Amino acid sequence: MIETDKKIDATIKLLRTHYRLNIIILVILFLLAMFKLTPFFAEKQIVNIIIERYIIVITIIAIPGILKLFAHLLSKVPQGVDIDLAISKYKKAFYIRLYTISSLSLINIILYDYSGNMNFFWITTVLFLLFIYCKPSFPELEKLVRPVEEIEEDNGD
Repeated sequence: MIETDKKIDATIKLLRTHYRLNIIILVILFLLAMFKLTPFFAEKQIVNIIIERYIIVITIIAIPGILKLFAHLLSKVPQGVDIDLAISKYKKAFYIRLYTISSLSLINIILYDYSGNMNFFWITTVLFLLFIYCKPSFPELEKLVRPVEEIEEDNGD
């Protein structure tokens, strides 16, 4: 049990490091774009309306899609499976979710910086709010590793 908890703790610590660094980098880029401190686009350009609409639609479709994909990938892992396999599956699902949302955020930040269009600003804000619900979770990973009855017994003692 103690070894299992140590592996889970180490995994969650690693994932939290990825999570925090990712958010810090994106927030810094977003703040630089907000205050027009980036050296990339000195003059604001107009983004083609078709590109703008496609980016917004792709973002809106991807948000529930990536959350559903994460849940689907974790539901494929049977409860009580080997700890290394469960950790591997959880990491893979977490990285897919985190870096997909990060990619969408980065695209919207770049387009906001490029065009100054407030649609990209608000979509980026929504994506940052989404990060709140994407933290790595010890109980979620523990549920994959241990059967439900075993978790309840540990909490009951």
